[in-house]
Amino acid sequence: MDRATASGRRLRGTRIAAWVLVVGSTVAAAPGCGALGGGRPDEVLIGGSDLAGTWTDKDRNITLRFEPDHRAVVTGRWLSTSCGPQGIWQFYVRDSETSAHTDARATEGYEAAVVLYRPGPPGPSTSCDSLYPSVFRVDGTYALCLIDDPDSFCADSELLYKIPESGDPKIG
Repeated sequence: MDRATASGRRLRGTRIAAWVLVVGSTVAAAPGCGALGGGRPDEVLIGGSDLAGTWTDKDRNITLRFEPDHRAVVTGRWLSTSCGPQGIWQFYVRDSETSAHTDARATEGYEAAVVLYRPGPPGPSTSCDSLYPSVFRVDGTYALCLIDDPDSFCADSELLYKIPESGDPKIG
């Protein structure tokens, strides 16, 4: 089973309590908790309009652009020249307590999937890489984490924050 399929079927243990499809309260990470504190905070629900825009880490090593029409653009030093930077994004939707899938019709989620495609001629594209940004609140601001391991944490320097349309990132 490839990573995209496995990721589409898995639900991390830390997400079980957070995967509620009705709008509820959000849990904020404690201010100044470096590496998101001693414990991983709960992921929070984000709407598509809040996700749409450009996100980057404090050193601008990676930049993710989420378009409202589900197109995505990823740039960064780690990106292979044979992959991307263009692709699509979708929110994960819960199937049960133990599985989830991506759905282009979903308007909100705790995690998204970004699938990048190989550059090439017009026509069907081949996917070549995937990212799975989880959504958190840090000091009242949305933050994305690309660490896809429930036992690992995003360091403050690895968190991605949305760049306001003015171009000045609000990076903690």
